[in-house]
Amino acid sequence: MATHLSAALQTFSGDPNLKKYLPEAIGKLGRYYSAPTELVCAARDRECRVFQRVLVEPFRIEVPVSIPEANCKIHAEIQLLFLYELHPGRPQPRVICSSKSACYLCNLFFHLYGGFHVPRTHGRLYDKWILPHWLDIPVERHLNLAVISTQLRQR
Repeated sequence: MATHLSAALQTFSGDPNLKKYLPEAIGKLGRYYSAPTELVCAARDRECRVFQRVLVEPFRIEVPVSIPEANCKIHAEIQLLFLYELHPGRPQPRVICSSKSACYLCNLFFHLYGGFHVPRTHGRLYDKWILPHWLDIPVERHLNLAVISTQLRQR
């Protein structure tokens, strides 16, 4: 087995167009490792000013004791969305996602809600999916969320 890309390409017997493209593609693939590594190092470096104003804080929606937690699940994307509902003055991202693909209901809710992009969905339905209707959302947002909830039930 060849240890260098050039040696491997010399013995490559596949599509010639692919052979020309492989060095560039492998270089791009290598940056998937180096870019996040460099970002983590920069974030840890106190002299890097870009990350000094980034606020990282935990946020979790607590389920009231009147709702058995075994009967519901507030997905991560929905928790992020309701963080911005509870704090309307905060700058909002264009994309909301978690480490997993969004389920069907999260994807549909964000589609109806508008303003955020959800990059991927696996399209599965979960019977324990729930919106945190007990939260103290600002009054001016109630009508919009009620309309979205109605549209969600009609689909």
